[in-house]
Amino acid sequence: MVNFKVRFADGSTARGDDGTEGEKFRGWDVCVRDGDTRLCATTGKGD
Repeated sequence: MVNFKVRFADGSTARGDDGTEGEKFRGWDVCVRDGDTRLCATTGKGD
């Protein structure tokens, strides 16, 4: 997971869904198989 912290020209910051500073980005679940890598058909819970 990546947490992007954005500060605007006026000094304010972006806040995520949980109200904390920063925008969390989990990314994508990638299924790696021998000779093949693609997005998984289903996703996990992010635990």
